[in-house]
Amino acid sequence: SAEAHSGYDLLLSGSVAENLYTSAGYTSFGSTKIFGNLSTKSGGPVVQSGPINVTGSTEIDSQNQPICLTNSGNHFNGTVALTGSTIEITDSGKLSLILAAESVLINSANDLYFEGKTDGFAKVSSGGNTIFGNLSVAGPLSIIANGSIENKGRIQITGHASLEAGINSAIVLEGANKFSTFSAQHSGSVKLLGASLSEIRVNQVNDVELGFNTLAGSEADGIRISSGHSVNIHGNTVGLINKTGIRIESSKEIRVVGNTVSQSGGDGISIVGSPYSNIIANVISEAGG
Repeated sequence: SAEAHSGYDLLLSGSVAENLYTSAGYTSFGSTKIFGNLSTKSGGPVVQSGPINVTGSTEIDSQNQPICLTNSGNHFNGTVALTGSTIEITDSGKLSLILAAESVLINSANDLYFEGKTDGFAKVSSGGNTIFGNLSVAGPLSIIANGSIENKGRIQITGHASLEAGINSAIVLEGANKFSTFSAQHSGSVKLLGASLSEIRVNQVNDVELGFNTLAGSEADGIRISSGHSVNIHGNTVGLINKTGIRIESSKEIRVVGNTVSQSGGDGISIVGSPYSNIIANVISEAGG
């Protein structure tokens, strides 16, 4: 193992055969290869001027200062744990990330796993599949993935969540997740089950399943689906909606079954430009349309 400590700035580059431990007031990495684990504590920002490659795990704590690791040649083979203010990270391969940040920008060229907490926005780009662990975002969440998007833990998003999977890939979010508003677009399929939120928007997704969600307080429509192929809306509770409770446009093979819609300013359920519909066993009360 190797150690590097400074009461002031620390500039690092080179190769370490085992683990590397550093501490400094400010840390800058040049071209660095570590064939073990990396542990960095910094009283100032953590930045880089060359690629970082770590065979083992990586842990960086900048004590509420920025972390900016955006070199396209980076590769973190093990789990990466980052604690800081604004965090930006790029990986040329797969990335497994644990976060505690004010805001975060993530760019992974392959599959991505991430969990943790941000006090502001999270913006994510993934070249492969994306998996959430337990995740709390006190702001908007934006994800564009080339593969599927799914959750293994609980998601809580204070702002708007915008998700886009690959054109033939699935978005699957199940469990007691919480969003302010949710949208999915330009993906192969979306399945959202058991969530609490105010609005759902789905646009240009082939197969759509929304089930057992609770929606309340939207200033617009509660559920709005546009340009879907197979649409299955079942068991949802929709209330206190300013416009239409459930609105489906320009879609095929529609099934709307067992939903409860109450206190909507517009129609309880509206189907537009979609001739093949199976709408049964829904309960609508206090609809304004």
